[in-house]
Amino acid sequence: MTGPGLDVDAPAQSLRGAMVGTPGYMSPEQADPAIADVDTRTDVYSLGLVLYELLVGHHALKGLDRAGLPPPPSSLVPNVDPRLERIVMQALSPLPGGRPASAMAVAAAVEGHFVDIRHWS
Repeated sequence: MTGPGLDVDAPAQSLRGAMVGTPGYMSPEQADPAIADVDTRTDVYSLGLVLYELLVGHHALKGLDRAGLPPPPSSLVPNVDPRLERIVMQALSPLPGGRPASAMAVAAAVEGHFVDIRHWS
């Protein structure tokens, strides 16, 4: 989109303190305006939500327990591999320190899971 006053090459910026993101896929720390320290692990949480949804067929935030965790995918869908479930549930840790450091770390773990499956098939 171009027009007067619009610089398409300028970096995107948001207003200080403005909430940015899709609410249903925000990490707890991203959704809390009182928390200023949001890092790449917020993306890991969002990725975990998408992976959970792919595994069980509905959004993870439908049935959170008191700790802020959804039910394990294997409790909703039979035959979910425990290693894949562990990857997803770790990404969904309500505390950033409990999540993998990056989406690339999650991707590597998922890829490693599928390499193992192909090896034994």
